[in-house]
Amino acid sequence: MYRFRLILVSMLITVAGCTQTRVLTLSSQNSRNEVNAQAAGRTATLVLQDGFDQNVWGIHIAPDNTTWIDPETDELRSIPTSEVEAVRFISRGRGTLLGYGAGWALTTILEVVYHAATGRKVANGLLVGTLFTGPIVGGTLGGVTGAVRGSRTVYRASPIPAVN
Repeated sequence: MYRFRLILVSMLITVAGCTQTRVLTLSSQNSRNEVNAQAAGRTATLVLQDGFDQNVWGIHIAPDNTTWIDPETDELRSIPTSEVEAVRFISRGRGTLLGYGAGWALTTILEVVYHAATGRKVANGLLVGTLFTGPIVGGTLGGVTGAVRGSRTVYRASPIPAVN
């Protein structure tokens, strides 16, 4: 029963992570290129300053206009780049790997703590956690959780400086 609680705690901790926030400097060609490279051939979520929030395909951010394909209508759409607030990407594969690793590591650590707390040999806890409980139970649950949630990368736009 105690091990089950340890696994649940490790899964809750795993679910809490896996989001990266980066700055999207709209006036920087390098920053725009980074987002455009991420967007090549994949879906993203576009968030505008007026609250618009939609999944888009093939977003391309240029100095003056941002274009994308609406996946529901297959129409090309565009807006002034200055209206972009954020672009979000979700990677299920990366989420699976991160979740598996985090689940394995956390479950192994909790197995060692469990053995230490119950007066058992810590080396046995490390062995059991590393070879069985960590990869099979914690890693599998973490991997599934990571696949469902995905690893999120959010590019938050910094405002374009005013030109005098």
